[in-house]
Amino acid sequence: MDRKRLVIGLELVAGLVLVGLGHYYVSSLREVYPLDGYILYVIALVMFVLVWRAGSREVDPLWAALRGSFRVALSVMLDALRLMVVSVRELLLFMSVRTRVAIVFTLNVLAAIVALALPAATWLWLILWVVSITILLAMIWPQAMPWLRSKVPVRSPAGVSAAPETQLLVEPMETAGPKPKLIGLGLAVVLLVIGQIVSGSVNRLDPSPAGGPSTGTLNETLKLSLPGDPSILLAGGLLLLLGFSIFAWVTRRNGLSDVPRFKADTPIAVDSRFSRRWLLIAVAGLAIWLTVPKSIIGGATGWGGVLPWIAALVLIGLCWWRIDRARGVRLAIHIDRPEAIGLGLAALAILIVFVFRLGDVPNSLWPDEAAFFSTARDISRGAFTPDFFGLGTYGYPMGGSIYQSVWISLFGANVWAWRLSSVIAALLAIIPIYFLVRATLGRRLAGLSIALYAVSPYLLTYARLGYNNVQAIAPLALTLVLTWLAVRRNSRLFAFLAGCAGGLGFFTYTAARLGFVLALGGLLWVWITRRANGRSTLMQVVCMLLGVVLVATPTIVYGSQRYPAIFADKQAEALFNNVFYARDLYPEQDLYSSFEPIRVGNQDLFYEPGIYATLLGRGIVRTALSFNAPALVRGNYLVGALSEPYSIFYLLGLGWCLIRLRRPGYALWPAWLLIGAFTLSAINTFPPRPEHMLPIVPALAVLAALGLTIGVDLLASFVSGITDRTKLVLLIGGVVVMGFFGLRTYFVEMPDRFPPDLENAIFWQAQHLPRGSDIMLIQPEGMADDFEPWGMREIDLGVAFHLIKPADLESIDLGSLCPTDCRFFYVASARDRVYPRLVQVFGTLPEMPYPDADGIVQSYAFNPRSPAQ
Repeated sequence: MDRKRLVIGLELVAGLVLVGLGHYYVSSLREVYPLDGYILYVIALVMFVLVWRAGSREVDPLWAALRGSFRVALSVMLDALRLMVVSVRELLLFMSVRTRVAIVFTLNVLAAIVALALPAATWLWLILWVVSITILLAMIWPQAMPWLRSKVPVRSPAGVSAAPETQLLVEPMETAGPKPKLIGLGLAVVLLVIGQIVSGSVNRLDPSPAGGPSTGTLNETLKLSLPGDPSILLAGGLLLLLGFSIFAWVTRRNGLSDVPRFKADTPIAVDSRFSRRWLLIAVAGLAIWLTVPKSIIGGATGWGGVLPWIAALVLIGLCWWRIDRARGVRLAIHIDRPEAIGLGLAALAILIVFVFRLGDVPNSLWPDEAAFFSTARDISRGAFTPDFFGLGTYGYPMGGSIYQSVWISLFGANVWAWRLSSVIAALLAIIPIYFLVRATLGRRLAGLSIALYAVSPYLLTYARLGYNNVQAIAPLALTLVLTWLAVRRNSRLFAFLAGCAGGLGFFTYTAARLGFVLALGGLLWVWITRRANGRSTLMQVVCMLLGVVLVATPTIVYGSQRYPAIFADKQAEALFNNVFYARDLYPEQDLYSSFEPIRVGNQDLFYEPGIYATLLGRGIVRTALSFNAPALVRGNYLVGALSEPYSIFYLLGLGWCLIRLRRPGYALWPAWLLIGAFTLSAINTFPPRPEHMLPIVPALAVLAALGLTIGVDLLASFVSGITDRTKLVLLIGGVVVMGFFGLRTYFVEMPDRFPPDLENAIFWQAQHLPRGSDIMLIQPEGMADDFEPWGMREIDLGVAFHLIKPADLESIDLGSLCPTDCRFFYVASARDRVYPRLVQVFGTLPEMPYPDADGIVQSYAFNPRSPAQ
């Protein structure tokens, strides 16, 4: 494939689209958007200039061909006419790039003049624009797509295997390279450390003064709403950006010797025959699959359609397996026994960390967390039969709730079993993460990465909650590792399975769909960097798309057909152009100055390009700062910045990878981090959105492990006498230190930052009381008479709850309410009245205070001795 011409063609496509939009804006929308058309012209001009510079100094056969055509035309008019047609066709095929650019540019200048002079009376500019598109198509169709040319198949002699289908390039091995400049390296590290200190120095509760003139203007222009002095956070972010850029530049010639190079198998056909029986099996699989969306549209409920869906996937997967067998693809996956044992022990250690005090940390429920438990509990009890392809809690796919119900069925309807579902989801992700890192960066970094993954407070927060966010990580990682296998083995089956894994993202939390996006982008990048040819990449993309469609279509059909408003609402609720987000920053009349609101489900979207630019800039800056600035991270038991405890190490790994993007093994991880942060937070409402960005934690952990490894290797290059064993000790020590701070942040600092409120304090005390106990609450002012803590109402704890009115405190027999074990709860404002009465009945006993995050006591618990004792 002529890649250069295809890239030129794509640039011309972009230029033509932009210039076409410019013509339209100038001719028809000049009153509404007076400058937009000219801006599009400028951008299109830049694209044409890029194509012009890319064009080589080719010898243009244009005039020679024309002269030859007219010379023949003078002798024989009929032959001349025929030869002229042939010449025109050849001219379109072989005209030089610069000639094409000149013609296209001239045509579009004329189109712009026509659009400006006759804006509404004519569409002549469209004719000129279409002619320029025709010239473009004549260039890219036959030259950039050589697989469309006719080919004569070559038969192999009998008994001789066919020639390899593809010949993929192999990356050269990395070498350590020369020592980086010590001054530049030191400057980069100093800037990163100072930037981290500055970014972490702002308190989220500080007011937001204007700051200096420049930062104040930027803060106001992008409506960043930064806490504290915005100049501090922006300065910290700038220092971090400069530091990681300098580090990337000064280490650009260095390498890691143990990073595996990209090397793809070349399949050798062992059986070129493909039996028609397998074709019939594939057709039967598709026919069976078609019954699934048909049954959903027809009103199927419960588990209807699941068995045909699975059977169809198995049949089609078997066909791809047979095709790969015929092509000679190596499908077996091997793992050494010591490595398997080590991975098993690591998984056990990570499981212990994840389940440590699972029922008590955190000792409260987040406000909207409880709804997930109610749905999963009802499924486990058989209160209703869920629709497998349907919608569940808050409009999320029902698959996530079905998964949670399995663990509640096994271990009972309690908080521990409910949270265990999230623990197992986070734990399962380490297997594809490990093998993906091992394949791209090596075995040493694979072990470090899963260790750092397990100690991230960001991950621990959601791995120990009842939300479905953490369910997105495993399908995403599985999609990427299968895609990597598909590319390395040149396998259609692995590409299909990668698509199926990406389709599973439509059965759980929305962020899991990022895996499908990253996988497609990865295939494209492997082709752009010349690690695979176009035919292989195209077939893998087709197989992946097939897998995604076959897996995801049933749940999409269910949502769009059964509950279209809820389904559409879920797709639009987090978009940055949502009115309920923008009206916090702009007056409502500014949002509708051009168009009326666009209704999608229950959401209102607005169209205003100027505001779009501001909101996107705001999302990008706030999301980028949140990785190192704890002041911007809020909610869901999050204490520090999103990158803690990795600090600046993930930035070292990010800079190292960005300067080596041509290597797919390096390109994967910054793409995972940056594309994930942009799509899951920067273009969302109210950025940063940590709950959406959770699937980027593996990328953060891998980049941090890479940064730590790079730091140790660079230190060894400057300090003589550091052996490989010493480097291993330093790496393990670095992981231990980061693990200590990560676990301390979650298990020590987080409970102090998020103490339980009164309702959660009562519920957690009730969970630790024996069955038959009683809990009394002295009713605070403003509390409803039928109040009962959610957990005691929804979970059968065997503990009775009594709400006592303050007026009845003196007359009621408190001792009779406490026959065995009991607790009394009351708010701090009622202590002077309640505590003396409890002392009068039960004697002088200590109280258990429940302070808020500022240390101010909000309520008390009183534990009397039972009269029976």
